[in-house]
Order: sequence, then C-alpha cells, then structure tokens
Amino acid sequence: MERLATVAFIFAGILHVAGAQTTIVVKLYDPAHLEQHILRDAENEAAYILRSAGLGTVWVNCMSPAICPDPPLVSDVFVRLAPNSVFPKKNTSSAAALGRAVAGWGRSADYVEVFCAPIQKLAKDTGTASTADVIGAVIAHEIGHLFLGPQHTRYGLMSACWSLQELALIARRKLKFNEVEKVELKRQLLARDALQRKEVAPQLSRLVKR
Repeated sequence: MERLATVAFIFAGILHVAGAQTTIVVKLYDPAHLEQHILRDAENEAAYILRSAGLGTVWVNCMSPAICPDPPLVSDVFVRLAPNSVFPKKNTSSAAALGRAVAGWGRSADYVEVFCAPIQKLAKDTGTASTADVIGAVIAHEIGHLFLGPQHTRYGLMSACWSLQELALIARRKLKFNEVEKVELKRQLLARDALQRKEVAPQLSRLVKR
C-alpha cells in the first residue's frame, strides 16, 4: 500500500507540473541586423516550440542588453543574435555549434547567444529548413539548456548536432521538447519562480513595515 501511495503521489506531482502555466520574458537584441521578416518568424518559431512545452513567452526587443524598454531582471532571458562576423569559438563543444547558453544561477539574467552565420550556411547548404525557422529552434534549444542542463540527447530538439531528419522536422514545425523534457523544464522554472518569490517576500515585508 505504501508503495502504491508513493507512486500515486509522484504521479500527482508530475500532473501538477505538467498542468502548470509558466511565462518567461525573452529580451532579444539583434547586432546581426536580420531582416524584419526573418526576425519575426524566428521569434514566432521559438515561441511556438516553447508554447508546445507549456511555456508562454513575452518578447521584448532591445537595442542592447543595457538599453531595453524595461529594467533588466534576473528572471529575464537575454538572447543575442550574433553578427555574421562572429563564429563559434574554438573552445566550444562542437565546431558546428549554432548557439550557446549561460545560466545566471539567480544572480544575473540568463544569456543565450545564437550564431547566425553558421545557421544561414546550414539553411543554404541543406535547403531543408529556412534560416528563420532554424534560428527559432536554436533559441528554444538554448533556452532548454538553461533549465535542463548542458547534456544533449541522441535525437530531437536537444541533440548536439541536428541531422537532415531534425531539419525536416523543423520545417514542418514538429521538432519539439519530448515529454520528459517538458515536465523537467517546467519543474525547474516553477522551482526558480518559487525561490525568487521567497527572496522577494522579506524585502516587501520590510517595505510595508516602514
């Protein structure tokens, strides 16, 4: 009976996490100076992939990390679209890297960099998925790393190197987080949000007492 109760409790927790709604603020700046329709389609693709995992997104376009319509918060995710002159550094895990993610660990905003030049080359050489769609998928992939960790899967959205199969799925809007990743992604985001609320509460309490 105890074992059944434990399984039921864990299953109920998974259902709670899976049904919860979470929204992240994505602050994007574009030194790559992409054409507006490419930028718009890339944002839409990233938002679609994240939304399929139950994550809403609010997109804010910034002139730079320091010049945004709203003050930066540690809960924000900054996305930088690197200009064509910038290629992945040699010390990255893969010479074919299309992006990288740097977690702020609650002390600063999370940071994602997308390498537009190799993405454009990949899209042109394969002729499978558009530049905009691949950029959107890379943004979603790197945001996934912020909360799922640095590990990769053998196949799918979180694989280290996308094959023609993954690119074909991107073109059909079918490359998404798997079910396990969806639950873990939302669990990590909910845990982070709860921690931030816990840290903010004493500050608000002190302000009220004053």
